[in-house]
Parts: sequence; structure tokens; C-alpha cells
Amino acid sequence: MNESKNLFSELFRKRSKYAYCFLLVQLIGAVFIAAWLVSSTLGNYTASPWKEFPVVYVLTIFITSFVLDTIYLAYSSSKVEKVNRSQTWRLAPVSDIGLYLANTLSALFSFIYLMILQVLIITVPEFVYDLFINDHQDFSNFVSLLQRVGIDRILETALMFVLVGAALYVTVSFLNFTSHSLAEFLPGTSSKLIVNLIRLVLIIVLSWIMIDFIDNVLPQMVGIFEGISHGINRKMIEELIIIFSYDIVIAGINLFLINRFVEAESNK
Repeated sequence: MNESKNLFSELFRKRSKYAYCFLLVQLIGAVFIAAWLVSSTLGNYTASPWKEFPVVYVLTIFITSFVLDTIYLAYSSSKVEKVNRSQTWRLAPVSDIGLYLANTLSALFSFIYLMILQVLIITVPEFVYDLFINDHQDFSNFVSLLQRVGIDRILETALMFVLVGAALYVTVSFLNFTSHSLAEFLPGTSSKLIVNLIRLVLIIVLSWIMIDFIDNVLPQMVGIFEGISHGINRKMIEELIIIFSYDIVIAGINLFLINRFVEAESNK
């Protein structure tokens, strides 16, 4: 148990550095984007456009966070698979199941950590700007927005992002584990075609499932942020349960595969 915790801590520290790098790129990029927006757009409507730079900067960070988080998920999932198949990491004094859990959870927690940092970067400068420059107007609007949308809906949406991120991690591992396991059971040139066909079928099936999730989830997210519905959002709760169940089932299959069939690859 202690070995798994130590491995989780080591991997989390490693992935936190990736999160810092992604966040730094986002902050620098947001400066240039916000400066361009202020100089090229707001200059035509106000005499002092640079006074609005902090607001534009915060909005730019908020909008680019969705793109950056998606890229981070894709990047970190590739790192997760390298650890799962690495001979060096598989020699760690921990079981294969412990390695998989520590590896996947550390990536997921680093994703959550990145989102928390983004929230802090968005809210803290905005509050400082509002406190010293804007006479608390933005803070009042923010409180009004929270009351209209509801803390419960915001938490539901945050949980949805986390579960979708977890779904990506377990899905990528499932595809890799399954293809490698089939390759070992079906050796030879002819079996590679079968493996690729089965992998393609799995991708199509899982993609169909994920698309079905997205088609049902995104309208709910829009409804939350627009404050369309009130009271308990039963549809969102149902979607959370479905995606959570998907994560648990696929993760359970991955645990079985890595414990019984998936072997490490030689380091290159």
C-alpha cells in the first residue's frame, strides 16, 4: 500500500510539472490574444481600451481553458500508456494493478489540479481588479450569476469534466491493452490484420458510446450555464451515473487485462 502511495506521489509530481508548463503557455498566449483583442477591437468603441485589458485577459484564459484541457488530456493519456508498458516502471516494487491505479489516478488528479489552477487564475485577478478599480461591480454580478445558476449545478458540471477525463484515460488504456493482448494470442503476420480489425471495431463501438454521451451531456451543460432549468437536474444526475458506470466498468476490465495478459515492452 505504501509503495502504491509513493508511486502515485512520484507520478503526480512528474505530471504536475506538465500542468505547470501547459498553464504557462496558456498564460503567455492569453497575453498576446488579449492585447490583440484590446488594440484591434475595443479601440474602436472606447477612448481607453487598455483599461479593460484585465477583463479581456481573464475571459481569454477562460475560453482557451477548454482547448488547453483537451490537449492536456490527450498528451497525458499518451504518457500514461508509456508508463503502463514500460519495463522500468513495471519493475517497481508494486503490483501491476497498483501500478495501473497509481498511474491513471495521478494523471487524473493532475488534470483536476490544472483545472483548479485555471479557476484560481481566472477568479483571483478578476476579484483584485474589481476591488481596486471597478468598485465591486463585477463581484456583485458574479454573486448574482452564482445565485441564478446554482452552486450544485456548477459542481455537477465540474464533476462531469472530471468523469469525461477519466473516461478518456480508461478508454485509451482499454484499446491498447486489448490490442496487445490479442496480438499475443494471435501471433504472426495474418493475425495483425485481425487485431487491427478488432481494434477498429472497438474504436467504433466506444466512439458511438462516447458520442451518445456527448449528445446528451452537452445540452445539459448549456442549460446549466444559461440558467434555463431550476431545481434538481435529474437528467444531469443520470448522465453522471452513466459515465461513472462506464469509467468503473472499463477500468475494471483494464485491471483484469494488465494483471493477466499485458506484458511490458522493451525500452527503446
